[in-house]
Amino acid sequence: SQFTIRVTLRGKGTKMFNFLGGNTVQDVIDKAEMDFDHVPLRLFDQASHRTINSDDIRSQTLIQAGFSTRTALIAEATRANPGAGLGQGAAGMGVYGTHI
Repeated sequence: SQFTIRVTLRGKGTKMFNFLGGNTVQDVIDKAEMDFDHVPLRLFDQASHRTINSDDIRSQTLIQAGFSTRTALIAEATRANPGAGLGQGAAGMGVYGTHI
């Protein structure tokens, strides 16, 4: 059967992915990370209230992991884009410095 996985990343929108039941959870993580600008993601399954990035779940097929054919995942970037982070940090320091 076909699985439609919806992944929502705050500030980046929602993307829909189609997988087969034999695909692994790792396949879902890889595809989502690739489509969201190669940012490492932590994925949270709203239905089962669990994070699916743990090693024991990653290696399971979607069927083994108990995914429904329509699964909604919330994505959270595990680290910011380093370039953007540095820029914001530097700008922040500058603003802070003027108030001393």
